[in-house]
Amino acid sequence: MKKYEKRDGQPLKSLIGEMIQKYELEDRFSEARVVTLWRKLMGKPIVDRTRSVYVKDHKLFVEVISAPLRDELNFAKSKIKDMINKDLGEEYIKEVIVR
Repeated sequence: MKKYEKRDGQPLKSLIGEMIQKYELEDRFSEARVVTLWRKLMGKPIVDRTRSVYVKDHKLFVEVISAPLRDELNFAKSKIKDMINKDLGEEYIKEVIVR
């Protein structure tokens, strides 16, 4: 028996997936992944000028402290949405709102 398997042979990954579904945590899990992906995909210069990032109703809200950066991110909203959805492996983010 492997170290992280239940006695009936069910892998831990499967058990965690069942738990997430049972407690209806899919959206919260995806929201947390989006915030983490923002940091990974945007890089330090943009992250340092970002005040807050959060997801609500499949919309990514980004608040930045720099007007020029806000303008650039507004032009790149579609690309940002596509990059995040690609890394998630699903069309989770429907809209990006930059403030």
